[in-house]
Amino acid sequence: MRKFRPPKPPRVNHKPDTSLIQHGTSKEELDLHKTINLLIPGIRTIKGDRAVLEGREIDIYIPKYRLGVEYDGLAYHSEGKTQDYHLWKTITAAKKRVRIIHIWSDLWTNRRAQVVDFLSKVLGRTTILPYSECTIGEVSAAEGSKFLNATHITGCDPRARVFIGIYYKNYLITVASFTRDETSWTYLQKVDRATCCIEDDLAHIFEYIRAHYNVVTFRATIDRSLFDGSDLRQLGFRVTECTPPNAHWTQNYKSRVLQEGYTDDQMISKGYHRFYDCGELILEWCPIIQRSNPKS
Repeated sequence: MRKFRPPKPPRVNHKPDTSLIQHGTSKEELDLHKTINLLIPGIRTIKGDRAVLEGREIDIYIPKYRLGVEYDGLAYHSEGKTQDYHLWKTITAAKKRVRIIHIWSDLWTNRRAQVVDFLSKVLGRTTILPYSECTIGEVSAAEGSKFLNATHITGCDPRARVFIGIYYKNYLITVASFTRDETSWTYLQKVDRATCCIEDDLAHIFEYIRAHYNVVTFRATIDRSLFDGSDLRQLGFRVTECTPPNAHWTQNYKSRVLQEGYTDDQMISKGYHRFYDCGELILEWCPIIQRSNPKS
């Protein structure tokens, strides 16, 4: 851990540059709305829906899919928003069987292609490939992390240590990442190559692990800002914990920085601004008790 050096007393306090905060609907949010309309032509979308969230706004709502998409600008959402602001929207919508996805402005700016592919798959705009023509196995950390960094909406999770891949006609289509100890594996991420996915891929990945490794229990950690864990619930996972929102930091409102062991007060004194996600869902499954039956 790098030793912290107290900063010199600032001449002015570290308040946000309000000139960077866009009030009303930003150009980027309008671009996101336009992109969604292009993905689902002819399907109604609502800009600024207030019916679902008891008068609070959902930036883009798609009634047919019971899906809301929030565009969260780092500048606007790192100041003046409570720790539970985004989580409240997510939970309140879920009680009405509406899923909320939060697209942060740094993802839209820096990983737009991955965001568009992610939304395409959520909206069912993807080609499903048959598993009968696939092979599955462990891939190297170098290949797995490269695939996730190029394809996953948030890139490869730095905690990942094991990568399981599915190949369609010798072409890598799907990669899932895990951490592991002797008898327990923790699922972190799964992503498919752009525009396509493998039939029942996640079920086959867990079945492969159970057949080839000494795994007693599985655990999963899910970013609640983007995912709802429904695919894991279908395999028998159950939510055991909902963690509080996590703090993230930005200085220029264009990208995030790691806290790197500093305290919150130290980060603030260095000119960084804090914003909160929706926390994580923790799910668990014991394959000794409950088994999945993926299609062959």
